[in-house]
Amino acid sequence: MADQWEVKVRYYNDDATNIAYIGYYKAGQLTEESTVNAAGVLAANRFYQEDGKLDRDEYYRQNGLGVLTVHYSDDQLSQIEVLNPAGMQVQAFGDLDGFNQWWLANEFQNTGLLVGAIENDDYRQLAGVVQGSVAGVVTQAAVAADQLVAWADAFSEQQYFAENYETELKLIERLDRSVNVSLIDQRNMPVTMGVIQSAE
Repeated sequence: MADQWEVKVRYYNDDATNIAYIGYYKAGQLTEESTVNAAGVLAANRFYQEDGKLDRDEYYRQNGLGVLTVHYSDDQLSQIEVLNPAGMQVQAFGDLDGFNQWWLANEFQNTGLLVGAIENDDYRQLAGVVQGSVAGVVTQAAVAADQLVAWADAFSEQQYFAENYETELKLIERLDRSVNVSLIDQRNMPVTMGVIQSAE
């Protein structure tokens, strides 16, 4: 009984054809979890120590080779390893902040657009290290703030999304520089982005 193994499987759909998750249990204790993407390719594994604490997470490319390994000590992140396409370690970080800064500076897709609230200090800091394009979302409250010009100075590209036409006009007036402003069309926004709600 002590060495008895059990496997629990969850599926993407009710007909049990596409596996989403596999949990491996030894003597009733979870030892490993596997996550499979909708195409049937292994996306990640999570391993546990004998005492039930996290050991490591392994993330995989579409071809099955590793891309990232996260190690834990006493259930706390202790190291993040970045692997090259051959599966060899090329970078290691002792914390998530170090990894995030490196990733944004080196691996962030520069064909995309990083969007965030102009008044958010963390977003402006990220915008400073990203190699790709960034844009600030400006609300009525942000355009009225005394710090607006200082916040805008943090952006190398003066690209903004305004919540409405009135906010757009106030932004242009307050910044008094060449800017690219787009209005947020709430009807055409993806559901995953949500809709900005004014404080008023």
